[in-house]
Amino acid sequence: MGWVFWIAVLALIVWTATSTSPYAQQVQEFANLAHAEEITPAVVSLGAHNFAAFKFTVPSGAGNVTVRGQFSSTGGSDGAVEAYLLSDAAFVSWQDGYSSSTYYESGRVAQSSIDVSLPMGPGSYYLVFNNKFSPRAPKTVQALISVRYNRWWPSFHL
Repeated sequence: MGWVFWIAVLALIVWTATSTSPYAQQVQEFANLAHAEEITPAVVSLGAHNFAAFKFTVPSGAGNVTVRGQFSSTGGSDGAVEAYLLSDAAFVSWQDGYSSSTYYESGRVAQSSIDVSLPMGPGSYYLVFNNKFSPRAPKTVQALISVRYNRWWPSFHL
């Protein structure tokens, strides 16, 4: 009879650690299993014919990795910029002018939302706001974009 109780407790712990339900996420945040951090500053200035890249890393043991948020841009005649979410290797290729695979590509837009799942496990990524196509018009991007993931083990801050 006692083993049924412990199986139920173990099942509850696994569900809490892996579920994306709002109730489980509240428990994860309380137990410090959920992690969220902003990727960009609130305002990004892009010079004409320039871009801004923001590197972030996901540690080993991370699961349910998502990048979510919104951005809008102003400047020039249409305010359009391009946004990309790239792996570390893809960012190097993109910088060198080669096409590369992306996790997210907005196209030329003045505003958009990002809601992307990334692979489990460790990795380095770049969120890029691009204005290289605009030879004369600087742009200002307002962004609220964060990376979120769950940890398998709580992190303790001493």
